[in-house]
Amino acid sequence: MLILAKATQRIVDRARAAEPDAWRWYYDARDIAALLGRRNGVPTATAAGIIAALSPGCSWDRNLDDAARLMQDGTAFSGAGTYRANVRKAQRILAGEKPLRVLGGPKVISFYLCIMRPWSRIPVCVDRHAMAIVMGRKLTGKERAALGKPAQYRKIASQYREAAAVMGKVPSAVQAASWVAQRLQGETA
Repeated sequence: MLILAKATQRIVDRARAAEPDAWRWYYDARDIAALLGRRNGVPTATAAGIIAALSPGCSWDRNLDDAARLMQDGTAFSGAGTYRANVRKAQRILAGEKPLRVLGGPKVISFYLCIMRPWSRIPVCVDRHAMAIVMGRKLTGKERAALGKPAQYRKIASQYREAAAVMGKVPSAVQAASWVAQRLQGETA
């Protein structure tokens, strides 16, 4: 029997509690990006880049609503409630700049890569929810701030990769499944 570190075991346990559909979350997100792109005459990569750019601090539903409005309204999109710098990044992507040249920060870049390549074993989207699962509790303000540090991000991402290896899954699927299970159990970060 394999003995896992507590943090990795928490990830495995939370992911195993997920409904079967949760494992396809990033595939579904890619399909949504493709649909939004087709509806608005932009490539899937552009739509996914816009979604990723607008994602910080947003619920998934609001993220998709904002992305759809931005693709329709372009520069007229106000992004009320969305970080202005992120709206500008999304507008640059809509104008034709490559998402990976515009997006910043490991969480947002990883989110984009997970949407674009849900089968990849490399990107892991580590947000406050992913970190709370690792910690086994709600995060303090100091812990949330530490998530922005590259070393902390890499450490948590490696724990998700380890959990994925144990489960025979890709890391993004484990992260998504554990995130969905956490939300369904009403636990917040």
